[in-house]
Amino acid sequence: MQALNTFLTRERAITELRQVRTLARQACDRTREAVKRRIPLLEQDVKQLRERISSVEPEFNKLTSIRDQFQQEIRNTRDTQAKKVADSFKTYVLNL
Repeated sequence: MQALNTFLTRERAITELRQVRTLARQACDRTREAVKRRIPLLEQDVKQLRERISSVEPEFNKLTSIRDQFQQEIRNTRDTQAKKVADSFKTYVLNL
């Protein structure tokens, strides 16, 4: 029992804390990267930022369109497959 207690309180705790430390480092690194990307934007005036946003808006619209098409294709496939499964099950039950 003493060995189990030692394992659970010391060795297990060390393992758990390593995982927490790794997650904390990842969060810190991601935050630093995000801040580095945004600091240069603070030096630009609002007009420049709006122009920059406007220049990439068509690309975002294309991506939105592609996303919508994929979602519709997924829904269509889902509906078709669900109908096939339902029809197959209906035929199976009726043949019993």
